[in-house]
Amino acid sequence: MNIEIIKGALNRRHPYLLIDKILEFEPGERITVVKNVSYSDWYFDVTYLGERYAPAFVLNEIMTQAAEAGLLLSERYKGKKFYLTGTDKCRYYRRVIPGDVLTVVVEMDRLRLSSGTVKVKAYIEQDEACEASLLFNIE
Repeated sequence: MNIEIIKGALNRRHPYLLIDKILEFEPGERITVVKNVSYSDWYFDVTYLGERYAPAFVLNEIMTQAAEAGLLLSERYKGKKFYLTGTDKCRYYRRVIPGDVLTVVVEMDRLRLSSGTVKVKAYIEQDEACEASLLFNIE
């Protein structure tokens, strides 16, 4: 999908828009997005000890933006606002470093009119980098 469509749905701009492309989109079912991790991304300046890796809060935000895109691009939730209300079972399996291509897969779990949960997994090539279950409200 076009980046302008993503920007419009998420109402974010550079540098806070953290997804680059939508690979697959099945409204109400799943969405697959890509984040190209670059050495010049702003969040690498907050890492410590000279190592460059994406901090956990950035990975959480990437997963959240992917879930938000999957919901707000569907007709059912178009024009609504997405609020993250919780994160469960969040696990990190490997560091995300410059040059990685992070593929995020969001499976819609329980969707109600104004709330729900999604299961999110992020991969680098075939290796799982992190996963979480996200809870949200929509108004």
